[in-house]
Amino acid sequence: MTLKVGQKGSLSFTLPDGFGCGKCVFRSSDSSVVKMLKTLDNATFKAVKKGTAYITAKTCNGKEAKCKITVT
Repeated sequence: MTLKVGQKGSLSFTLPDGFGCGKCVFRSSDSSVVKMLKTLDNATFKAVKKGTAYITAKTCNGKEAKCKITVT
């Protein structure tokens, strides 16, 4: 995903049917580039300065997925 400084973005997740807890927490690898605004279940974030950061989604059983965010 590519954002310009000041833009907001969002990510959501889908878990398979019957998955235990159904919760997911998101975090930014570099909050000086991408600041998290909401971190539980569906992520919202804001591009703060030029650079690259990764948003990581982590489930209650430790599974992770990452999305690269490039801020221009």
